[in-house]
Amino acid sequence: KPVHLNFHGSGFIFPSLGSNHLACTLLARQTGAIVLDCDYRKGPKKNEEGRFDGRVTVSGFSAGGTLALALVGNLEEGVQVQGVTVFYPPVDCSVPFRKKVPPPPGPGGPNPIGDLELMRLAYLGDWNELRDPRLSPAFCEPGKFPDKGRTLLLSVEQDWLDAECRAFGERLDEAGRGVVRIWEKGVGHGFDVFCSEGTGEAERRDRVYREMVLCVK
Repeated sequence: KPVHLNFHGSGFIFPSLGSNHLACTLLARQTGAIVLDCDYRKGPKKNEEGRFDGRVTVSGFSAGGTLALALVGNLEEGVQVQGVTVFYPPVDCSVPFRKKVPPPPGPGGPNPIGDLELMRLAYLGDWNELRDPRLSPAFCEPGKFPDKGRTLLLSVEQDWLDAECRAFGERLDEAGRGVVRIWEKGVGHGFDVFCSEGTGEAERRDRVYREMVLCVK
């Protein structure tokens, strides 16, 4: 069977394993893949890379999206994954939040800038080369990422990470990767994880999760 790895969001510091259980369950049921919801060491400790074969796909939410993109963008020659789907990931950790493009305010966010900068610094630890592609996926070679609709990037309007995620998607598209780019207006970071059932946000969550499944199949 194919294998799919998911990395949860955490701000690189919070123990949030299991927060993507709905997305992982949907992926397992509708794709037939073995879905592993992965935990990882939180900042300021460093994370180790792994090895994968040609039937593996990966996903990540928030901080987990950074790890998923960095993993795919730094695989050794000849080692590939077949798909990557990420929701609202930090892709350029070299830029302090005070210098990022400010998002519009709304009921869904944005999150407090001081909290976000604390998380960024916890992730960076003692790294000095902040544009290292293992740290900031924005600096990975575009050709490393799956093409023909097998890379999905979702960003949201009320989020400090929106502008850099969209710019990253544009860069991959300019390199011919054929990225599935989803932009959700009027919602904030983690809307799919924290929404209540029966709401408009839950309907959006279900729609974008279906897009995720299509990317992985």
